[in-house]
Amino acid sequence: LIQEINPKLDYQINLFGDVQKALVSNRDIDRKLFGGALLLNYQLTKNWKVNGVFRKEFYVNENDLPFTLDLNSSYQVHKNKVYGRFYKNARIPTLNDLYWVNGGNTNLKSEFSKTVYLGFKHLAKWSYSFELFKGNIDQMIQWTPNAENGLWQPENIGFVNREGFNVESTYKIVNDKIKVGGLYAFVEATDNHGYQLIYTPNHQFKWWLE
Repeated sequence: LIQEINPKLDYQINLFGDVQKALVSNRDIDRKLFGGALLLNYQLTKNWKVNGVFRKEFYVNENDLPFTLDLNSSYQVHKNKVYGRFYKNARIPTLNDLYWVNGGNTNLKSEFSKTVYLGFKHLAKWSYSFELFKGNIDQMIQWTPNAENGLWQPENIGFVNREGFNVESTYKIVNDKIKVGGLYAFVEATDNHGYQLIYTPNHQFKWWLE
């Protein structure tokens, strides 16, 4: 259902469902999900815009997840835009996480995360952006080698802090038909013991040509 209230505000309601099945040791495992999401777009002024997504998922015969949300606010003047974002997410372990042969972990708990972003963008022939972020993940699910037998197994690694920034730049040439760009990101994601997560490098650099 999509309904426009007035030229400044519109919303969208989505309903969804999903059924997953797996055969584990000759035992049928299934997971039934249903839920809904509310999407809001509000044009406060000519330059100031607010967007929001509110989502709720229900799992049959399993613990329900809390409301999740994604709130964005941006202010744009000519080719310059500043924005802020708050993101709250949650997920339950997948069937692979729980029942993977010789690796599943049925004791896993759900994962919860929160992140705040602040950024600036300049949109032109030469575009560039800068973004800061800070957040955390509670009961993060991560696959790691088992110390006893070397087999990979998922586990909740406790509390994770994430913070950093990224800088991106693109330049259009040949009548804007060719675009070259680059991105540098610094991410500090540390577990309870202060160690960097094994899948998250401190420094990343990417470049592209389109």
